[in-house]
Amino acid sequence: MAKILLVEDEINIASFIERGLQEFGHEVRVANDGQAGWELVRQEDFQLLILDIIMPKMNGFDVLSRMARAGWIEDIPVIMISGEDSDEAVLRAYELGASDYVSRP
Repeated sequence: MAKILLVEDEINIASFIERGLQEFGHEVRVANDGQAGWELVRQEDFQLLILDIIMPKMNGFDVLSRMARAGWIEDIPVIMISGEDSDEAVLRAYELGASDYVSRP
């Protein structure tokens, strides 16, 4: 199965998503802030990145921008997840190279 990086600062949400993915056999690494997520992206190979937008230290848009500048957007699909569901946020995520955008309550 896939090796997935989940970058989510809400511990309960991260735990819920992690358990669900693991039940389907995926290997999941979790980072609880954008800076830690960026460091893991730089150090390890992932087949999927699930990335929150509003996080401490570095927001999800900044992580996505750094990935684009490094040329990794084509190699790693990115699903943005956020409680922010404005048209501007969704458009920005896609412009930066996100593969999909999921609004959560």
